[in-house]
Amino acid sequence: MAVIQIKKVKFIKDESGNKIQIPKTKKEWNKETKNGTATWFFSDRYITNNKTKQYHSGVFSTQREAKEEERIFLINPVEYIKTHSKRAKINYNEVELKDDSKTLDYYYDYFFEYDCTVNKESTAYEHKINYYKHVSPILGKEKIRNIDVISVDNFHTEIIKKNLSHLTNMKIHSVLSKFLEFLKFKGLIELNYAKIHGTFIQIVDEETHEEKEIKYQTIEEFELFMKYVDDEFWYTFFNFLFWHGLRKGEQQALRWQDINFKDKTIKIHNSVSKSRTGGIKISSTKRQKDRTISIADNSYEILKKHYEYMKCFDNFNNSWFVFGYGSNINDIIGRNTIDRHFKKIYDILIEKNRDKKINVLTHHEFGRHSHASYLLNKGIAEGYQREIIYEIIAERLGDTVEVIKNTYAHAYENKYYEQTKNLLKI
Repeated sequence: MAVIQIKKVKFIKDESGNKIQIPKTKKEWNKETKNGTATWFFSDRYITNNKTKQYHSGVFSTQREAKEEERIFLINPVEYIKTHSKRAKINYNEVELKDDSKTLDYYYDYFFEYDCTVNKESTAYEHKINYYKHVSPILGKEKIRNIDVISVDNFHTEIIKKNLSHLTNMKIHSVLSKFLEFLKFKGLIELNYAKIHGTFIQIVDEETHEEKEIKYQTIEEFELFMKYVDDEFWYTFFNFLFWHGLRKGEQQALRWQDINFKDKTIKIHNSVSKSRTGGIKISSTKRQKDRTISIADNSYEILKKHYEYMKCFDNFNNSWFVFGYGSNINDIIGRNTIDRHFKKIYDILIEKNRDKKINVLTHHEFGRHSHASYLLNKGIAEGYQREIIYEIIAERLGDTVEVIKNTYAHAYENKYYEQTKNLLKI
């Protein structure tokens, strides 16, 4: 048994493979010690299921507090861990409840707890939705000892009958495979038959298959859409979306304090996502990397006007959400509300322009795809090199160059092909 104080140094290996001691970074120290306020922990061995294991506690502010917690731990280590360690709680519950006569549904809550520790809560919640919507109705009541390649193959057959997209099918299979891999890792099953079987195979009709192109709008289509937006709030919302290409969660989470009108910049560092309970929470951006982008000239005055309007509200301050009416999470404009206003405008647009083909776009297509396509076409027209265009788009949208290439390269090649044809004309 031992109560230990966290050290400000760490050991790493040098180029020769020898261990050397170096100071921890400020970020590492703050993460380990709750910004330097808690530096004590205890570490003890204990026995469970005839195995000796090591437990490292959380951190405490004082040595006395750590010793008192250690005393409580030693009275009943297993019960202490169940109460204080989410990951260990999952392990113990599974060991105690290990029974191959139990069903998949019986174990999913344990997997969900684990899923929340290795993925963002929004990702774990999406897995949970797919499991209970698609996997559980087919395999949920099956005993885990009965899951084999044949049952997975039958599961695929039932999913295919739903006529879902290939991408959705792959996500559903992935949830099942991750779940079975978890059960295998915990010693509850011997093999992950979903992994052995393999995911869904995309069936392509060679005669009718055409390469799927991304959906986006031109400047002219955008301006036509905006003609039917008669609300100041929503005019600002749609204008901002087209000219900046933020993800839906990023746009929801944007606060006035993130906008610098003097420097004409926007800091994007948060996103609204699903919590493990199905609610919403503020989290980091998709790639967990902050970025600062320029305010588009076509948005600056509209955004500034909206800011002056919002300042007239009682208790307004810069922590308020740009597209909301307050600073609390419940003041954020909802995803369903956004979708309803898209539908409202598109319904009017279609009704008023029956002689035109109207492409109905999602938030992602209206903003992100359209903004990227605008930058791509403008860059080509102005003679930018291809790699530079990709880098500009990647930096502005908060993605990798590789993702931008894979998503938008086809549009570039089509444009480049047309330019080449024009050059060859006599």
